Amino acid sequence: MLGWIHILWDPKQHHTAPLFLLCMVPLLCATKETTSVTKQPEQYLNNQDYVALENLPKTVANSNITVKYLCTRPCTVHMDVIASSEFRTGISVIKKRWKIKKPLHQLWTCSVKLMFPSSMVYRDDYIFKHSIDMYYAAVRAWVVHNDQVDTESRHNETMFYAVAKTFAVLDTIPPHQRPYKDHRICTTWLFKYMWMQREKEHSVCRFETDVDTLLSSPLASNKEHSGLIKTFQPFKNRELEIRRQQSVKYYPRFTLSIWMYLLDYCRAKECGIFHHIDTNNMYTTPLLFLTSEGKIHVQLQLADGSVSAILSTFYLPLYQWFRLDVTVYRKMIILKTLLGQELKSHEDQTYSLDEDIYFDDTVGYMALGGSKYVVGIDGFFGPVKYYRLRALQMDELSNLLPEHEIYHQIGDYYSRCMNVKDIVRLHSVMRLENRNMETKCAARNYYKDLYLKYGNRPTSNMDPWTKEDHNKYSNLFRLLSSSEWISWDFANDPVVQFGKNIFEVAMKNLSSSFHHLSAVVPTLLDASCSGYHKASYMLAIMYEIGLGVPTDPAQHRLAQMLFWGQQGVTKNTRAAIEWYERGALENQEPVLMYDYAVLLFKGDGVTRNMKLALELMKKSAAKGQVEALNGLGWYYQHFRKDYVRAVKYWTEAYDKGNTDAAFNLGVMCLHGTYPGEPGANETRAFEFMSRASEGGHIEASINVAQYFITGNLESVPKNPETAVLLAKAVAEQNGNIGLVIRKAVNAYLDGSINEAYLNFILTAEAGVEMSQTNAAYLCEEYSDLDTVLLSDICVWRYYNFSVHQHDPSTYALLKMGDMYYYGAKDQHRELDLAMKMYTRAALQGDSQGFFNLAQLVQEGFAIPQYFLQHLKIETSGISDNRSLLIELYERCQNHSNEEAVSPCTLVLLYLQLTDAWHSVLHSPMIYFLVLLTLAVFIVQSIYAVHDRAVQIRRNENVNSSPPQDDTSNVPAPRSDQREPSVTADFAPQRLETRNTDLHR
Repeated sequence: MLGWIHILWDPKQHHTAPLFLLCMVPLLCATKETTSVTKQPEQYLNNQDYVALENLPKTVANSNITVKYLCTRPCTVHMDVIASSEFRTGISVIKKRWKIKKPLHQLWTCSVKLMFPSSMVYRDDYIFKHSIDMYYAAVRAWVVHNDQVDTESRHNETMFYAVAKTFAVLDTIPPHQRPYKDHRICTTWLFKYMWMQREKEHSVCRFETDVDTLLSSPLASNKEHSGLIKTFQPFKNRELEIRRQQSVKYYPRFTLSIWMYLLDYCRAKECGIFHHIDTNNMYTTPLLFLTSEGKIHVQLQLADGSVSAILSTFYLPLYQWFRLDVTVYRKMIILKTLLGQELKSHEDQTYSLDEDIYFDDTVGYMALGGSKYVVGIDGFFGPVKYYRLRALQMDELSNLLPEHEIYHQIGDYYSRCMNVKDIVRLHSVMRLENRNMETKCAARNYYKDLYLKYGNRPTSNMDPWTKEDHNKYSNLFRLLSSSEWISWDFANDPVVQFGKNIFEVAMKNLSSSFHHLSAVVPTLLDASCSGYHKASYMLAIMYEIGLGVPTDPAQHRLAQMLFWGQQGVTKNTRAAIEWYERGALENQEPVLMYDYAVLLFKGDGVTRNMKLALELMKKSAAKGQVEALNGLGWYYQHFRKDYVRAVKYWTEAYDKGNTDAAFNLGVMCLHGTYPGEPGANETRAFEFMSRASEGGHIEASINVAQYFITGNLESVPKNPETAVLLAKAVAEQNGNIGLVIRKAVNAYLDGSINEAYLNFILTAEAGVEMSQTNAAYLCEEYSDLDTVLLSDICVWRYYNFSVHQHDPSTYALLKMGDMYYYGAKDQHRELDLAMKMYTRAALQGDSQGFFNLAQLVQEGFAIPQYFLQHLKIETSGISDNRSLLIELYERCQNHSNEEAVSPCTLVLLYLQLTDAWHSVLHSPMIYFLVLLTLAVFIVQSIYAVHDRAVQIRRNENVNSSPPQDDTSNVPAPRSDQREPSVTADFAPQRLETRNTDLHR
């Protein structure tokens, strides 16, 4: 009877016995629906060896079962329970055995208690964690005669010698349907309540997959030591991490799917497609390089530590999109290429190795394209997907080429450019032949010179291009026929020279006027196709910002690839050497002595003279030239191989702040040549290079950025932001950028605003903050540019670019803050962002930032707490908005120009005067004086009323006195009646007047 197959897997031990054990059911093929098989007792009835299982539980649960058995000879009864989950298969969780000697030929019964691990029986609770989801569990029993089995045989190996056997499959229960375990412990009421609350919650695992999209949009690779760096961390999902660890340990498997568009095969020895660098800076699995013949060089690290290299038998296609699929499974690797969006099968190849492949993606980092160790390919990368735990076939992969316009444009652009180059190259050959015909006669003929200068030039009678070609490339043929302004340089590449010529003419036309921008686009496109990449970059800018053409980000990404190349400046070496020699030998200038010594060491333009060079270098160092100390160290390291003396001079220069010496010391630590160090010391090398990078050393900054990008050094954590800032600082030291900015500044000073604007946007789109601010300023101040680009869009774009730089100008911050405060076209008013811009300007010491914040406070807007914390304004000491106002205006005054009276000073003076006036008005003395004055006024009023009342009473008393006879009222005549006295006449008159008033 065919039994089940149980696979033993123990990589640490190698057994000579077969590992496929004959059991009673094909357990690896069993499912959860497998049912128990009831054994018939024919063997028992025939008095043969027999074993049976009874009282089995239906599901996986702790229980007591019965084993019935019969032995015809001394035997051993074996019983176990094996189980399998997603991560492990055929694990024995319970093992039992007992021996029988006497009596024989008799049926025996044994009770066995099954005690499963808690992770198989119970669900998670407040104490028990990590229950396992089981696929199946089976109980097995078998009888083995003792004289047929070696006493040292393993438990599973005895299955080979079984004379009777049986099994039963138990149903498994999902973890969330299992009961809780009784831990037989006392818990507090609060603990039980909290657990009951948690029991009702449904925990949702964080979504995590083994599929990693390394790239989702096109990436240009330009044959440089640059590429996409990616590090992988262990999975947070416990089950996925267990699978990954098992994959690393036992059966490595992964799939890599890369879309590529190749422009050329590798011009170097090898070009990087995808490679893996471990923590020891060594190549490991996988490594995919492109060779100069167009084949794929694959390198893999095996489990035994050796390295295996493979070279594909097929070639990768050029000028078309194709997908390269790499599948690795244990000892096998499969390479397959598919063409286009239709995924037409191109080539495939399978390799089998002698040893298992070793692969752990959490070690080190992976690079798509180039890195510090290898250059990248010449072409483009498309979508890249990496399946960390699966070895997939082509129909199982979900990595299609997107239906995006950029992918079609890349193909159309380079297809057109191939034709353009062929036309220009053939045209240049024809012109060269014509020139040879013109100069074939050695004798000087003045008539012929005049004829060639002013007459019709000889042309070829045969036109190799069709009418369709002339119609399709009409602008190109027009440019080629305009030979009066095209200067052909047949010594260099005529195609690139042609592109340069037509680009310079197009830029000259643009510098004078922007009214015909769209007319120069075909010319720039032909110059770009001719290989002049400045034209490509100019087209990229025009499509990005809509400069005379509709905005098209796809065209921008396509063209913005290879603008910032090398562009040398004409130099006069002979005059420089004479200057160095005169200053070093005659004037004994330390700087010139150092420079001339370097020329003598290298033999650059002069005859090498080591003795004189060393003498001058020492004299320069003795006069305090720190660079000369670094030069002496370089001399002893490069020519004498005396690392001790080299380190001595470099250390002396390093202590004096020389960045080159710091970098050289770091290189020695990195290469393991530092005296006294047993080997390479990357940690110390990083310290030296960091000091050199802080001083602006370019190579040191690149190395430090590499450490921050990869995080491959234990003492240096991964820090991509710092790496980007370092790389940006290095890129901005490109001489071409400085040359373009100088052209822009000179054009602005000369009044050529269009030319200045063009040059500023070239560097602004490259990320130069100064150019971004200047471009926005030109758009804001000069209305002539509005006909080409809306000023609101231009101003907003470049000021916004500027403020997102690491160290933006305060002018851009204030301008952007004003745009947020007032609101721009199609932009709402955002006071929070305005406050943020003003705060950033204030943090850089700009008084206007403090002034604008104070104005917002005066208008009644509250400044958020975190802005005040950045400004280091203690809110505990600020009682009200007026105190905050005074604090802001005082800081504004402190940061203002001391030579002029700033608005902050005037506002602060006004606030101080108003505060003084309010303090005077609210002082206790003022209240006392007011009360005193009021009291005096009240008293005086009372006295006045009292006097009037008394007077009224007196008058009333006079009127109420007894009347006299008439004669008494008539005054006696006197002799002086015509001249009465003043007193006699005035008193009665006043009395009469008062009586009249009282009656009224």
